[in-house]
Amino acid sequence: MKKLLSILCASSLTVFGVSNIISCSSKIEDDNLKNVRNIHIYEKEKKIEENIKKILIDKNGDVYFKAVFSVFVLKHGSDIAKKLEYDVIRDISIDKNNNIYFNDETNIQTINKENIKKILSINENDHNSLWKIYNINDDIYFTRSNGIYVLKNGETEAKVINKLNGNLNKISIDSKDNVYFGTDTGAYVLKNGETEAKVINKLNGNLNKISIDSKDNVYFGTDTGAYVLKNGETEAKVINKLNGNLNKISIDSKDNVYFGTDTGAYVLKNGETEAKVINKLNGNLNKISIDSKDNVYFGTNAGAYVLKQDTDTLIKINGVDKEYVNFIALYKNNVYFGTDTGVYVLKQLETTAYKISGTSTLGKVNGFAIDKQNNIIYCRTNKGAFLIY
Repeated sequence: MKKLLSILCASSLTVFGVSNIISCSSKIEDDNLKNVRNIHIYEKEKKIEENIKKILIDKNGDVYFKAVFSVFVLKHGSDIAKKLEYDVIRDISIDKNNNIYFNDETNIQTINKENIKKILSINENDHNSLWKIYNINDDIYFTRSNGIYVLKNGETEAKVINKLNGNLNKISIDSKDNVYFGTDTGAYVLKNGETEAKVINKLNGNLNKISIDSKDNVYFGTDTGAYVLKNGETEAKVINKLNGNLNKISIDSKDNVYFGTDTGAYVLKNGETEAKVINKLNGNLNKISIDSKDNVYFGTNAGAYVLKQDTDTLIKINGVDKEYVNFIALYKNNVYFGTDTGVYVLKQLETTAYKISGTSTLGKVNGFAIDKQNNIIYCRTNKGAFLIY
């Protein structure tokens, strides 16, 4: 077992337990989060740029930055962050008890209170490498190129899920703890209490999206369209009038379903069987987010839009209208847009977004993670990470 060594951050300022930071005041008025601090990444005392793919925050406020094949850890209250020293780390996950799960080329391991133990070891000559890790209600699912395994909450031995084939793209769970899997060959369901997955009929193509409404109807997105599996049925049905390669599925509190494709957006109203195009929304849909009042925000490769609750009128959001919007986060009645040129913020119920000063030169913003306890937004980019507070 290698030790945790390499330095991620180094600087003369320490705020919120984060060292190596450059402070920039935002010009946004009446906004709680106004300052930007850049996190400099160091490996073996050499400053590097890393494309951050995922950010996780545990219950202690420790932050895990997952790069392409590395993980950097920023301890809450510490002056220095460290790197998990493995040649390759493919994925990482955290459960509600602060157990940290990660995988290198041949092992799934967990860290709990500084102790590290192996959950599953793979023969060095076995080339079926470990890939993704999913946490579904603290059951840990992880994939290999030859199968999908699950470590049930409270157990110590991971078990293969029988009759489940293909490379896993997506997992979701309904209110009855039935688990749905989307793979590159189709979709499967593992009923609560069973050990063998069953194929869902009439559903073909590469399954990359799964969303479930309040009635346990399951919506699937593929590279050729969308399907719905109604609660209690065994055969999925195609959703008509939906064109393009599907990127996103989101469902509001009234079980209206919104679809984003590479050509525009659609809505399937609750109780209807035919999707309708949302007019005046052009371009590739990268992100759909819905707030607590059922206002729907769309991020495209040519700006952002909002569809107010109970209306059919799409509103283009000023200020961010020419930006490539990669990500949308909702926090404290504000809407944050991650773009190729920085972060913009929009007050809910307003129509003009403002750029947060100091974010323009920090890289392409691909995602957010929010530490609500400490009132911090962590942003991941193609060059590293920074925080807004």
